[in-house]
Amino acid sequence: MARPVRLRGVLLLIALFLLIAGALGVLWMQHRATRVAPAFAPLAEFNLDARPRAGQYLFDYGGRLEHYREGAERYLDALRQQHGIEALIVTLADLPPGYSLDTLAADLMNRWRIGADTGGRGLLLLLIDSRQQARLEVGYALEPLFTDAFSGYIEDLQLGAYYRANDLGTGLIAVMEEIEARAQLQPLSADLAAIAQADSALLSGGAGAQRNLETYRNDARAKPAVATHLPSGAVGIAGAATPDEAWQSMLRQWAGKSGPREPDIYTAMTRQAMGDPQHPDPRVIQALAYWQQADYEVLQDDGHALIWFGQREGWNNAPFLFCRGATGWQFDIVHQRILVVMGAAPHWYVAAGDYPYLSLLKGVGLSSRKDMPPVPALRYRCSDDAQVLGEMERLQQRLHADPNDQASLLELARLRISTAQRPNLVQPLLDRLLAREAVAPAALQYAAVYQVNAFLQYRTALGLAERYSALRPQDAWGHNMQGFVHYRLSQFEPALQAHQRALALDPDSGYAHGQLARIYTQLYRRGETAVQRTRYRRLAEEALGQAKVTGEAGPVTRLSRWVEARLD
Repeated sequence: MARPVRLRGVLLLIALFLLIAGALGVLWMQHRATRVAPAFAPLAEFNLDARPRAGQYLFDYGGRLEHYREGAERYLDALRQQHGIEALIVTLADLPPGYSLDTLAADLMNRWRIGADTGGRGLLLLLIDSRQQARLEVGYALEPLFTDAFSGYIEDLQLGAYYRANDLGTGLIAVMEEIEARAQLQPLSADLAAIAQADSALLSGGAGAQRNLETYRNDARAKPAVATHLPSGAVGIAGAATPDEAWQSMLRQWAGKSGPREPDIYTAMTRQAMGDPQHPDPRVIQALAYWQQADYEVLQDDGHALIWFGQREGWNNAPFLFCRGATGWQFDIVHQRILVVMGAAPHWYVAAGDYPYLSLLKGVGLSSRKDMPPVPALRYRCSDDAQVLGEMERLQQRLHADPNDQASLLELARLRISTAQRPNLVQPLLDRLLAREAVAPAALQYAAVYQVNAFLQYRTALGLAERYSALRPQDAWGHNMQGFVHYRLSQFEPALQAHQRALALDPDSGYAHGQLARIYTQLYRRGETAVQRTRYRRLAEEALGQAKVTGEAGPVTRLSRWVEARLD
């Protein structure tokens, strides 16, 4: 038998933001939102003496993190609710006169009283843009848990690598994910040996918490991924004959023990995202000893396969996805980023939706967090990888010649979203498209899907879907998307209304009928009277019956199991 991989470390390396977004996703969903999105008024001029407003956690004076605000605010609020830790993020364009990074961080902790209401359990992540510096300041009550070794580790191996790639937002979310994982040790905080053992695994070795991120530009330990211009298999190297061979080859390459004729196990998109597999991130090296010890099984059909460790808790047990390309079996980073999501430690989940691989997971519970109405234009097949990469390069050349070419902007955004590329490659394109006086409806559609797949930012996606429906009121997709988002926010009445509008336009929408079955099932479980529960049960069964007639077999079978289990 082959050996499993600790997915947390791997996906922070190769699946990048999706892993982190997934880790945040479970926390955000546990903190149920109200219907009205929180208002974040523009910040006044930075004032060291007084915290600008209560109930807010991200103070982005540097203007670098606005695209992550919804998710960051929910995550940090959930961190306080679940772990009693008040964590703030402050970005500044530059240091105030007379201050160093560490003195400013200490003053902010004291003057803004960060953690004062949580018994000294406060954290501050301070970022200074012009100096490329970051500091994690730890409240006195958390010092035994959030040690200098830990702080140095997350700043070195998270912020540094992402900063070099001009992707500070992703690095920031990675740091927050590490903070949440460390908070899981909280019950053990009285056991200093347990904390010391956790620290001993960190490669920073207690080097302290302050880091000059500029030093990472030439750090050979963790080079940012560099796109390859060679399509998969172009140099005559065959892919792996089996998924197991591909998996074992990937482990050997990460361990620096490649054989003389390793198979080509990376699709073009995977190679672009990973860079040189012979020089993995230190987190990968750290986890290899564990990966090489646990058994797994291979689940496969003609074109897709899972390295499956069982449906057990622990980030190390999440599956890996491989597809059969033109030359053999290869790692599929695109679907890995979208489908496999890390939740609050130690939980992970696989997303339901219009995706391959799911037919291999019969009987496995799937999350509906990304189960959006399908958008055929965003459907991805790994067999198209090399062609898609070539088209993206051609579009970039066109945009270099004419930066205002809207058709090329839109098509490049579509391809980057469909291949789950990093936010710093996608968001600038969307910003340019959505800032135009006449916004293309497709740009709103793609952006709404992207906000869910990349960040689980439902409120942002809702606003985009509403704008889409305003431009295309006769398209059922926009109404179904609004219904999906309202459902994820536990706003069941507007969700019902949205899906009913979709059915008025498309009575055979299997997606809308399936969503109605979900909503009525939830209302049945929350019904306060026998009359209410009887009514909602009947409506759920009727909607499920319609979904069985109009929907696709695989999703409807999974939905049926979900509904029937909750109506018992």
